[in-house]
Amino acid sequence: TGQQIWERGFRGNFLFSGFLIADGLLVANCEDTYMYGLDPNTGLDLWREKSSGTSTRLVYQDGVVYFSGGGDGLLHAVDIQKGKHLWKLQSPDFKKNSGAYFWGMVAGMPAEGGKKGRIFASTGINVHCYEAVK
Repeated sequence: TGQQIWERGFRGNFLFSGFLIADGLLVANCEDTYMYGLDPNTGLDLWREKSSGTSTRLVYQDGVVYFSGGGDGLLHAVDIQKGKHLWKLQSPDFKKNSGAYFWGMVAGMPAEGGKKGRIFASTGINVHCYEAVK
């Protein structure tokens, strides 16, 4: 019908990360340096985790959201049910060139055949592949 259900204000925007819906949550990384897990029916916080601010688009895979943070240059993995970081990785290229942090595209390949999935992230110099959390 187009009838508004709820409205929620934030101290920053979601211009770069966007939103995603996964496992019954609305997940977004805000420019206010927090990642939010919201109830999509009410807009209320289910969790809030300190994050990077500016980031790539979020990639959901097997209960985890991955993104690279333009605000901190790290590759992040966040468990979306608990709202907690599982890891933050620094680019191996950063030692070669201080501008070669994770800032570009992040993509995932789901788990298959009993093997963990893969996460791909770029630095502008190289693309790196990591074993996913699950």
